[in-house]
Amino acid sequence: MLGFKIKRKLDFYLSVSLFVFILISMTTKYAGIGFPKEDSLFYTTGILGLHDNVRHTKHLTLDNVAGKTETQVFACGYSFFDNGRSSDCGNNFYKSYLNEEATIGWYIQDKFLIFKNNVPQVVTVEVDDKVIISYTDTLRNINSNNKISKFMILFAFPLSVFMYWLFSKVGKKTN
Repeated sequence: MLGFKIKRKLDFYLSVSLFVFILISMTTKYAGIGFPKEDSLFYTTGILGLHDNVRHTKHLTLDNVAGKTETQVFACGYSFFDNGRSSDCGNNFYKSYLNEEATIGWYIQDKFLIFKNNVPQVVTVEVDDKVIISYTDTLRNINSNNKISKFMILFAFPLSVFMYWLFSKVGKKTN
């Protein structure tokens, strides 16, 4: 029968901590939970803008929504964990469309465990009947990001086992 005996508790706890840290950090980046079908999107029209709220984070905005002076902010993070820094709508190709009338297709992220992201997430962007970001583009982007997260989670377990083994080898005294 196979048995597992912890040789050095500190090494074991460090290895498990590494695994848990990577697992949690990659899980919070997992995108698109509750991603809607295309016919379930909400649409808002206004003047397209870019909102820099934090360093390296950009949200899209629509001004003059419904003909009022109202501004609505949209994110491109697609994560249930809203930390205000998980959005990057600031791609350079938006710059040529700023201050033009645009329609954004969006959704609100579903709640996951205790986390809730109430910032509308951009799915489609249309300017002058030209599709800038399509539903398929967004879905492809989300799936690509999730593959990276899954790989990192799968990579974390062997890494933590290797670290445990390495710590036990380094800690042994040579005779």
